[in-house]
Amino acid sequence: MSHKTEATVLIQAKAGKAEELKSAMQELIDETLKEPGCELFKIFQHDGNPEAFTLWEIFSNPSALKEHMDKSYTQKFFSLGLTEPLSAIHHAQLSDKQAAPSPFSLIHYCYIRDSYENSHIRQKRPADIGNRAWLYGDERILWCS
Repeated sequence: MSHKTEATVLIQAKAGKAEELKSAMQELIDETLKEPGCELFKIFQHDGNPEAFTLWEIFSNPSALKEHMDKSYTQKFFSLGLTEPLSAIHHAQLSDKQAAPSPFSLIHYCYIRDSYENSHIRQKRPADIGNRAWLYGDERILWCS
């Protein structure tokens, strides 16, 4: 079990304050990521509710989180009063094991055929192998090496 300090925080902007909150959160993110004890600090805006956000944070230990909370920029963020009361869920990772690497991580080149031009085969170097986001439109993979 991990000894890191991890939390998921649900954030609700006060009515009409979502844009101002987003700006303040960006400043908080930029500063927090510079902290030596910060391993992850990501804030997501909800798709269905633009005034709702989720923070996912991981600090190396409880002291690192306490230091973060004591920083002037963190205190400034809370003093702005842009959010409703926060709801935090503290959790710990059950295992330090990581998922197996994607088989696409071993690919150097793929040979692509455009479905609208079956005879057109070209070599393509993946820009984002892990989720294959580098394919566009009607392209099809023939083989990879």
